[in-house]
Amino acid sequence: MLELRRAIVASNEPIEERVKWNAPSFGRCGLDRVTFRLAPGDRIELVFHLGAGRPAPDQGAVAVDDPRGVLRWLAEDRAVVSIVDRADMERKLPDVVRLVGSWLAATT
Repeated sequence: MLELRRAIVASNEPIEERVKWNAPSFGRCGLDRVTFRLAPGDRIELVFHLGAGRPAPDQGAVAVDDPRGVLRWLAEDRAVVSIVDRADMERKLPDVVRLVGSWLAATT
């Protein structure tokens, strides 16, 4: 988790970091948009979301380019990346860092 967090923070994207739900959360303009979910225990998840409230009706689907299918969509405005071990993290790391930047740009 620490390596993934460091890579996101070092991505040269304009990113704000804070703790939300007892885990690192990233956003812009005071809006949380990507949050670690540590509770599953057998994996780390990064939840790509629009905040704690419901999205505005005109928000609709979030469009981000994910050619390798790293995101697992839970709804049109919420997706998750699961990381099961170090090899999985190393394989997904470049995509995840790029997706965090794309998600922040598309949702703030």
